[in-house]
Amino acid sequence: MTEVLQESGLGAVSDQLTVRDILTAAILRDAEVLAGSDGLDRPVQRLNVMTVPDIVQWTKEHEFMLSTGYPLPRREEELVDLVTQFSRRKLAAFGIKPGRYAPELPRRMLDTADRLALPIIKIPEDVAFDDILSHVFSDIVNRQAAAIARAQEIHRAFLQIVLSGGQLPEIAVELSELLHGAA
Repeated sequence: MTEVLQESGLGAVSDQLTVRDILTAAILRDAEVLAGSDGLDRPVQRLNVMTVPDIVQWTKEHEFMLSTGYPLPRREEELVDLVTQFSRRKLAAFGIKPGRYAPELPRRMLDTADRLALPIIKIPEDVAFDDILSHVFSDIVNRQAAAIARAQEIHRAFLQIVLSGGQLPEIAVELSELLHGAA
């Protein structure tokens, strides 16, 4: 189970993928956290790519949003509003490849992201979104597979205890062993 997670290459193994985990991937070694570093432990359960300026209505909680500068609003107050709306929708992070359409993000937008602890990540120009998507989707699926395998292991152990006539004390002992000594 643990091996499956470690093969993903996205850092330490845990039940929940975080923005910090994603940033440890070799593919994002040159990514830069521009703002919102207090939110790097936000969970990531899905990814999305911003292709239209009015993306907010299609966003979901714990989503890592990727964007080029092209669909971003042009006015500073609209960018601040976008970050605020992303935070309200509980997005995990906002990864931007600014390029020629948004060479520099406004300070007020970054200050808002800092205040809301919404990570704004500058994605290197040479990193393709499909590579990020593939890498992170693989990690999410591997973590889900490991969680299912762990649940099956616990279910089998409890079922065996119950079928052999075991009672609550035996279940408690087995649970403690399965959880590596947790009381």
